Amino acid sequence: MPCGDLMQVKLLAGQTKDAATVTVFNDEDYVYVTYETKNGYYINNAHLYAGSLQNAPINNGGNPVLGNFPVIISGIPAQTTLLALTFNAADLDAAFIVAAKAEVYKLTNGQMTDKDGAWAEGTEFNPKGNWATYFEYEKQECELTLIDGCIPGIVTNEVIVNRKKVGDHVLDPAQSTY
Repeated sequence: MPCGDLMQVKLLAGQTKDAATVTVFNDEDYVYVTYETKNGYYINNAHLYAGSLQNAPINNGGNPVLGNFPVIISGIPAQTTLLALTFNAADLDAAFIVAAKAEVYKLTNGQMTDKDGAWAEGTEFNPKGNWATYFEYEKQECELTLIDGCIPGIVTNEVIVNRKKVGDHVLDPAQSTY
């Protein structure tokens, strides 16, 4: 179950065409990034960087070096509309950038058309360089929800308080009497 709110940004083909949505969210253990195409587009390949801006793979001119992105996906099956990636949340700071790039295309009469590069909408790495962009994501807090004094999904065989069995669930530590 995702913690907090999902973040969604447009993946813009050729800088202006709304080709897909990039969604980022997290749970306690993982950060998830998805590319989901729309408006008749498909994904041909993808590059992704998630981490600190200071460690982003950029050249001396301030532009990202796609070949050095830690996630490079090619050979994607034809007519792919959804790409989902998972990262260990512990490997990322509380706030980090996401640079999501893809090559997208449309099919017209069975032929690949409108093939274009696409970047997730955001801040340009280098306003005087190419149009590569990134956006910032802050990991969402995961709130523990107690239902009837129990943590959903966590069950014990027995719960004993003061030598008395009080149920087959984890007790709410904020509750003083049982």
